[in-house]
Amino acid sequence: MRLFALLGAAAAFSLSACVAGPPPEAAVLNLDFSKCVAKPDIASARPLAAEQELVPVAVDKNSACLETPAGRATYVAFKLPASPALLDIFSLPNGTGNFLSPRAMLLDADGVQLREIARDNFLFRANRLHAAVRQRPGEAYLVVTSDPASIGQTSDRVSSHAVYTHTGYAMVTSGYDVKNLVLFAHNGSVGVATRPLPKP
Repeated sequence: MRLFALLGAAAAFSLSACVAGPPPEAAVLNLDFSKCVAKPDIASARPLAAEQELVPVAVDKNSACLETPAGRATYVAFKLPASPALLDIFSLPNGTGNFLSPRAMLLDADGVQLREIARDNFLFRANRLHAAVRQRPGEAYLVVTSDPASIGQTSDRVSSHAVYTHTGYAMVTSGYDVKNLVLFAHNGSVGVATRPLPKP
């Protein structure tokens, strides 16, 4: 009986905590689309070390704008390590409920696109969107952009919570509608963590 009471209390707490979040800001920022560029500015790309912890980069109305085949998008460029690494690319909540809806491109040293990491490759991992990428030889830059096709879409989330009982841990899964809390947008926060490739 005590176990069921604990589980019920945990579920109620989880639900009330999620409902209390602030409403998201507008998905489409007041971007100066007249200043969008055809190619990303790799000269100002942020350098990444061969092994680096995640450092969030804010993306807002003052961020650079890029013309893409899908439409205009905000973007952040990173200079990749000289030796290929494992890349963990993240889109993080920005405090208002907005997530930058991410896609990514890998470029060579001249800024020519070699491949693309589509929006569908980014999946929720805890409270962030994540894609793991193995850097290939010849890939010198990573550009993370917003994905124009998915701007304004919302996401339903299901959260699991662990509750400790005298018999061990019990998992509580509470389903709740967070359409007013998670909004895919041009703005948010992005970051990249790097790890050396494992030795054969």
